[in-house]
Amino acid sequence: MKKRILVVHQYYAFEGFWGNDRSKCLAEYWAKQGWEVTVLTTVAYVPKHHPAWQSWYWKGIQNQVKIHCFRIPYHQKFSFLKRLWYFLIFAFIVLFFPVRSYSVVYVISPPLPAAWIFLLKRPKRLFLEMMDAWPDVPIEMGILKNRFLQRIAIQLTSWLYKKSDKLLPLSPGVCKLLKRRYKVPSHKILCTYNGTNTRCFVPKKKPLPPPLKVLYAGAIGLVNDVMQLVKALQLVNEQYPGKVRCDIYGWGSHKTSLKAYITKYRLTFIRVLDPLPKKQLAKRMGDYHIGVVTVGNYKILEHNSANKFYDYLSAGLPVVINYGGWQAAFLRRFHCGLSCRNNDVENFAHCIQTFLLHPQLLKRYSKNARKAALHYFDRSQIAQKIIDEGFQAVWGK
Repeated sequence: MKKRILVVHQYYAFEGFWGNDRSKCLAEYWAKQGWEVTVLTTVAYVPKHHPAWQSWYWKGIQNQVKIHCFRIPYHQKFSFLKRLWYFLIFAFIVLFFPVRSYSVVYVISPPLPAAWIFLLKRPKRLFLEMMDAWPDVPIEMGILKNRFLQRIAIQLTSWLYKKSDKLLPLSPGVCKLLKRRYKVPSHKILCTYNGTNTRCFVPKKKPLPPPLKVLYAGAIGLVNDVMQLVKALQLVNEQYPGKVRCDIYGWGSHKTSLKAYITKYRLTFIRVLDPLPKKQLAKRMGDYHIGVVTVGNYKILEHNSANKFYDYLSAGLPVVINYGGWQAAFLRRFHCGLSCRNNDVENFAHCIQTFLLHPQLLKRYSKNARKAALHYFDRSQIAQKIIDEGFQAVWGK
């Protein structure tokens, strides 16, 4: 009997879109290895010109992967309640999708509602991949304030973790959280990383700074607090005029206010641009010297596993982050980036200007970044690890 996998991901990135394409990479790899892979998704990360936008339901095959796509929108500008509404609509559709014929149901979170529904349908094996710690993130950020709703969310999540065959957190931080807060036994956890396509994101030869070319490519919302980066760059430019350049690619609820601040203070060395499809971004990424990842001042966000962190490293860009946690420890250990305290703009500026003032350090860290990506974060290796230590490990149960 052929082994069949159902991948459930509300943000499955179609070819030509700018979103995180991890689920696409995994699904296509598994299909090449002989598994029959079906994806259940929405138009959230589908280009507007794609036929999936023309009707409420689209079915097709892309790179040996069968796709069922529903016209349920999503945007970084949506409020939390609006996002939750569309999460619930997707979960409702999932309720009517047959799952018992699949060997493995692989649900990717966030969001969690679809995973809750799948438990009611009793799949043969349920795998839950966790990009972030939910519902801990909205609770600790004050987005989900109602105590009653918090308790319900935590109880449902605990039930989900207990009933899942395997949990796949994408960072060591979330792995520790599962063990400490939710008492999940170690044998149910397979810690992987978000990872990157190391054949797509490759280093380029370029002149050393000045000017130092800085890249931010990702969401521009409450969670990200990209304003910290802008203010840090403002300080660097005040001390070293004309020696730094920055491009910010992305969408989000804070994009308008970010652009207004840049215009107000005439920070012409910073450009805020629309996000690029993955392949276009990969071609440009090697032109920059360093990549930046930012989060808001919430301890829980240190557990993040943002795809840009891995893409930067693969392209040979040392990474600068404004938080601690597992990524800060990784950057220190492998000498491929710097970290600072959150909400400390002066310290942030110091990290950035370190690479401006020490081009040989930049050169060494760039080589280390590429080596680290190849050794730890290649998505083909990650996909194979999930087969070997995930699917195959529970196959005989």
